[in-house]
Amino acid sequence: MANKRQLKKGIAYWTDDMLTTICYKNAVESTDNEKASELIVKTVAMKNEFIARANHIDKKADRKAVRAYFRKFDDDFVAQAAALTEELNKL
Repeated sequence: MANKRQLKKGIAYWTDDMLTTICYKNAVESTDNEKASELIVKTVAMKNEFIARANHIDKKADRKAVRAYFRKFDDDFVAQAAALTEELNKL
């Protein structure tokens, strides 16, 4: 990770791409509008959660704690992104 600004841009890029894909799939293919709406809400909530987590780091002075925090952050983001992608594929 280079810095928080790039991390937040990456989160925004991925979630915006996911939202675009959901809207495109909903418009072009005949999908369930209610499930698509739920997926949009989950994606926006994920974006807000991870940007907030990137902004509020505990124990900034302790390098090991910060490194562990961002490892967990990365693992959580990848897990939630995979779950949302699976839901999108089922849509």
